[in-house]
Amino acid sequence: MKNKKLLAKATIAFLAFSTLLISVISVGDSRSFGARGEPTPYAIVFNATKNKIVTGPVGQSNSGYGSMKTELGNTIGMQIGALENTASTWQSLRPSGFITNTDIIHGITYMRFERVNVNKGAAILYSYEKGD
Repeated sequence: MKNKKLLAKATIAFLAFSTLLISVISVGDSRSFGARGEPTPYAIVFNATKNKIVTGPVGQSNSGYGSMKTELGNTIGMQIGALENTASTWQSLRPSGFITNTDIIHGITYMRFERVNVNKGAAILYSYEKGD
């Protein structure tokens, strides 16, 4: 009985020492990172050089599927309709045109849209759930 208690105490002491040693060694490791309680912010940028979906001649309209990349390099699938290539801006929507993501985008905390022509209307629809 005395040997079992001694063996149990020695095992616990060895495990505690091993855990402490591994923790001390890995603190300086570049693969370690701190856990944070808030989401990591990222951006999806659409401008004349980033995330252009229709890349054909200026004025060409396209519909179908494509993808966009976040600033962290993640790919998000999207579907487009009546999207036209432009020379100096990101893209232009023709009447009844649309852009929608086909992959869920997690963690959106902020969206900003700027229109080149403030005299043209636009509707922004969003949902917290993926539609059917």
